[in-house]
Amino acid sequence: MTLYAYSNNGQIFIYDPVFDRFFLEINMSRELNNPYLSVNNMLVDDQGRLWIATSAGLYRYDQDHLQQDENHTSPCRYIEWYDHDRIWVTEDSGLTIYNLSTSVDETIISKKPPDNYTVCKLYYDQSADRLWIGTLFNGLFFLDPAMEPKSIVNIPGIPRQPILAIEQVSEHTMMAGIDGQGIWEIDSKTGDI
Repeated sequence: MTLYAYSNNGQIFIYDPVFDRFFLEINMSRELNNPYLSVNNMLVDDQGRLWIATSAGLYRYDQDHLQQDENHTSPCRYIEWYDHDRIWVTEDSGLTIYNLSTSVDETIISKKPPDNYTVCKLYYDQSADRLWIGTLFNGLFFLDPAMEPKSIVNIPGIPRQPILAIEQVSEHTMMAGIDGQGIWEIDSKTGDI
């Protein structure tokens, strides 16, 4: 298993256990000649390819080759695994499930969210088929893909501060790390705090 780290300005590092340090793998800002590039998060697939959500879209990095995904050229806010070959993708234009093998999107929500509805964290609970969505200024939400029509449900009582971490700690308990507000426990079935 390879350990990677990234900075928000586009530098991606790879850990070398022999030297016990990280070495620069690629500087995306320099490679793309974009000093304003911002990396929001990154995933590594089974083939060792890096999928990178950036302010300039979704990128794939594979064996010294950086390529923008042609389906996702607008700011990509966050990505999260749906299953072994599909990812959730949040952009200003909505929410999709993207198949990494076929390059096909399944649109889940296609409306533009309000201006201050910026996704900063996702967590997908596979057992409940529920996507938890942390925002920068609007609190915590969830999406149940089986719901019709598809809609995002607000968890009332959560502060309108950045949601920086979301983790499942037991079958029915989620924990959300909220900037300046500590860690909040949420019942994943009822949404009660």
